Amino acid sequence: MSGIRGLNLDRIEQLLSGRTQRVVLNGVASEQCPVTYEVPQGSVLGPSLFLIFINDMTETVSEKTSIRFHADDTILYRKNRSQHDNHELNSDENKLEKWEENSQYMELNAQ
Repeated sequence: MSGIRGLNLDRIEQLLSGRTQRVVLNGVASEQCPVTYEVPQGSVLGPSLFLIFINDMTETVSEKTSIRFHADDTILYRKNRSQHDNHELNSDENKLEKWEENSQYMELNAQ
């Protein structure tokens, strides 16, 4: 829980609700469709909202496993000194997959 309440939460909900989008190709526009989630691209608030959303991701992995975030990439790593470390890293990857399922909006692409 991020702790956002009251007027700030109301303003964020107003920013994200009631939005529509359409596609224009060769001068022909599609029907407008509601945008049910996502933050407007190029918004000042967007990156902060994204960081709040993924903030608990780091809490899902074990203490010796680290997560590094880059623009649109997330790297999961740990010193691999034994078979146990390898097993723990795989276990942490499975925990992140579970986090993704629970988030309902994020889709991880493990590579």
